[in-house]
Amino acid sequence: MPFVLPKRVFRTVGFRIAFWHSATFVTGAILLFTAAYFLLRRSVDEQAREAIEFRLNQFVWEYERGGKQAVIDLCNLRRGRAQRAFFVRLADADNVTAFLRDRDDWLEFKPETLAGQPVPAGMSWKDLEGLEDSILRMAAIRLPDGNVLQVGKSLDERKLLLSRFRSALIGIGTIVIVAGVAGGASVAFRSMRPVNELTANVRAIIDTDEFKARVPSRGTGDEIDELVRCFNEMLGKIELLIHGMRDSLDNTAHDLRTPMTRLRNIAMKAIEKNYDQAASQEALGDCLEESERVITMLETLMDIAEAETGVMKLEIKTLNLARIVGQVLDVYEYVAEEREIQIKVDVADDLAVAADESRLQRALGNLMDNAIKYTAEGGLVKVSATRADGWVSLEVSDNGEGIPADELHRIWERLYRVDKSRSQRGLGLGLSFVKAIVQAHGGKVSVGSELGGGSAFTIKLPDQHS
Repeated sequence: MPFVLPKRVFRTVGFRIAFWHSATFVTGAILLFTAAYFLLRRSVDEQAREAIEFRLNQFVWEYERGGKQAVIDLCNLRRGRAQRAFFVRLADADNVTAFLRDRDDWLEFKPETLAGQPVPAGMSWKDLEGLEDSILRMAAIRLPDGNVLQVGKSLDERKLLLSRFRSALIGIGTIVIVAGVAGGASVAFRSMRPVNELTANVRAIIDTDEFKARVPSRGTGDEIDELVRCFNEMLGKIELLIHGMRDSLDNTAHDLRTPMTRLRNIAMKAIEKNYDQAASQEALGDCLEESERVITMLETLMDIAEAETGVMKLEIKTLNLARIVGQVLDVYEYVAEEREIQIKVDVADDLAVAADESRLQRALGNLMDNAIKYTAEGGLVKVSATRADGWVSLEVSDNGEGIPADELHRIWERLYRVDKSRSQRGLGLGLSFVKAIVQAHGGKVSVGSELGGGSAFTIKLPDQHS
């Protein structure tokens, strides 16, 4: 049990933000301090090297001017290592010591080991190690007469300076790292607080099933605020879908109850009244008709679901739109003639679309069926098509009873019927099917209607020639 909390904390986004912020900050601080240390060390070494080289040239000039005695006289002006005097050694051509300045001050570096060592032509450098990591850095040069001159300097000041700088870096670094870790934790906590609030609100919505509730926006306009806005929009859509599902179930139950009740009544009457063969066949025919109605409803629902989820297989090919419209009108012209409804067609012969022929015919057929069904006798239904702005638009309009404005947004829902009384025979799936098929083709569908002023449904499909 004691290990549950740490493991949970380690898996949180806040901990990962704090960890990576702190790790990045600490790594950057270490790299910065390390770079500063080595730059300082390099700068001190260069200064020491320049000082030694300058002093070597000075002693060379004195030697050339007055020989060995001139070098000794110059050395006597400042004596002792404690007074920051330079190490000076004169040797003969075989590198045997002829003069060593303040020998006792340099015993820890064992200058006697220099005797007899070869000295190349030109200037050369050498480090001698002493006690407690002390270093004597020297430059050597052969004089014009073959003798050897060596000038050096102890790096004790460098060692002390770098030691103090390291101590300062450790102290400052500790403070900076602690502040960085604390700052990372604070940043992570402040960054995750809106997310935690959002999580708490979402959890409350889930626990109470109150999909009408919304997460309050902070009004900051940042990414979290955008997440809250999107989440609230999603809740709105979920709420709308739930209401739609409930309405769809109610409508499905209502629409299925009628054919199923008719089926049951027809079968019971045939059994109870002991129909003869002719009456029994008629009863079976009625049963088949109601069965077909139920099957059609279920198959249409399946087609809509396949189209909306993108799994419907479409046989896309280039179709002449005038021919498709003519085939659909051949089916509905007899119904229109019976009701004395005039149909006008305005579709150019050269208009073509890429679509599945059977699905496009069914979609257009549903629009024609609705237009004729809801247009009074002697009315007008018009079918027109145009090409503009990369779209081929097919419009079916009528001068029928129209659709109430407050119901326009719901006519595309499955099993939704504007005609609540069901006085007009239908499944309530036609417009849902039209929308799903058109969107499956990459198109869009719209409607314009006024109560008592007719309706105009428009299908837009991508223009393959644009």
